[in-house]
Amino acid sequence: MAKVFGEYKLIRPIAIGGMGEVYLAVLEREGGFAKAVALKMMLPSAEKRAGFGELFQGEATVAAMLNHVNIIQIFDHGCIAGRSFLTMEYVEGPDLGALICACKQQPFPGDVTAEIGIQLCRGMGHAHERKDFQGRPMGIVHGDVSPANILVSNEGQVKLADFGLARVRSAVAGEGLITGKYSYMSPEQARGAALTAQSDLYSLGLVVYEMLTAQRVFPIEDPQALTLVTIQAGAAAALERLDPSLEESWKKFLATALATDPKLRFRSAGEMSRALLETCALCGPEKLAEFVQTNTCVETGVQPLAPEPTELAQKPVSPTGHAMPVWLITLVALFVVGWGAGFSWWVFHTKPSARPAPPTSSLPRAPQGLKLQLPPKQTETIVNAPLVIDTKKPKISEPNPDVKSKNSVPRLTISFEPGFRAQLDHRRIKGSKLQIAALRPHLIHLVPIKDKQPRITIRLNPPPEGMADWALTLNSKPWMKITLNGQPAGQTPRSRLRIKPGRSNLIFHRKNLSVKLELNVIEPE
Repeated sequence: MAKVFGEYKLIRPIAIGGMGEVYLAVLEREGGFAKAVALKMMLPSAEKRAGFGELFQGEATVAAMLNHVNIIQIFDHGCIAGRSFLTMEYVEGPDLGALICACKQQPFPGDVTAEIGIQLCRGMGHAHERKDFQGRPMGIVHGDVSPANILVSNEGQVKLADFGLARVRSAVAGEGLITGKYSYMSPEQARGAALTAQSDLYSLGLVVYEMLTAQRVFPIEDPQALTLVTIQAGAAAALERLDPSLEESWKKFLATALATDPKLRFRSAGEMSRALLETCALCGPEKLAEFVQTNTCVETGVQPLAPEPTELAQKPVSPTGHAMPVWLITLVALFVVGWGAGFSWWVFHTKPSARPAPPTSSLPRAPQGLKLQLPPKQTETIVNAPLVIDTKKPKISEPNPDVKSKNSVPRLTISFEPGFRAQLDHRRIKGSKLQIAALRPHLIHLVPIKDKQPRITIRLNPPPEGMADWALTLNSKPWMKITLNGQPAGQTPRSRLRIKPGRSNLIFHRKNLSVKLELNVIEPE
């Protein structure tokens, strides 16, 4: 393959999903530096769909806040040639789904299952308990825990990947959205209810069940609605068909992890981890690494990363120049040909020496002295008819001056410095003040008049019903630090920054750059 994408050289494809495709890539620098990464690009079909760009950027924003050995690390994200991308930690080893297939429907040993489960509990516990820069719980829920999103390295490390469907509880605008893989959903997820940490623990219980029995609790059925109905009913039927030879400690663990009522499950990932330690002894990373290599290297030919011996690998990743597009070459050629033809005509065309005489006509001239006579005016005939007057006055609905329309009262106003041109929902706004009345998401662009000022993008999310706080998603070029009412609020890109009713001061600052905005949230009546 060996194609260049920005500063990265794409080696080979790894996987493709509904939203993006993942490649093994290498970032090269001078002096022999080379870093292998997993580069995920959004598919062109997904780029055109509304909301997928924010979901892709949200994956990088949420995952960048997480730093744990059992969670895939995010290194970079951006957009190159119209393709959004992010680079992640590259794991040399299979995903858990491929490892289950390589075992040819044979159950995993109990100690191997416990080792994988407890490493996942540690990573999920870190995400569930993560706090933002102000020390407030973020309430992150993965929402898509499945074997395809669990990677097992050749050294025996288990890592949770793909936070594209991760949610922050405070950012959920409403219920009713169903996302994730059907076979690994919790009952409340299948109903479209708000997700909690117990939803992730239930999905992990489904994965542990599959490793112990080599069977899924909820096999894929058709139509999908039948699967959702089955998921909502819970896993009681699957627990009844467990092999009688399975240890009672495992049956007790699965009964708690797969309880239909979230209140009866493990309360946290730490509690689930302690239950695994009491259920079965761990095999350790070394034995897990031996298990992975035994079941994948022979079957699938997994090999460590090796440099590709091609000429392209010896050249710098960043090209020295950009080739001119074919359409631009054609346009320039047509312009040159047209200009040359016009210049040639101007040089070689014979200019007339005298002005030509006007053309003559052989037709006779019109007679002179004619007058135009208009027909006499016709008088209107008046008919004497009785006049009928309707004494009933029509009813006119006059507006009540004491009653004001809800839409006439701004819900949020934003004042900014006069050195910017503002766009509200891609429409130019005059002045340095915006008034928001409609309770729906809005997009604001602040474009600097001078080149030294930054470009700022603000996405406004209205408060849910019964609440008054607005949520802001902030971004800027270049990145800047954020201060809200004198308190640090992180840096851009920053998602779901809440502002309370009343006046708030929002400042973007970096070195000698500073932009101040004043926001006024009006409480609903």
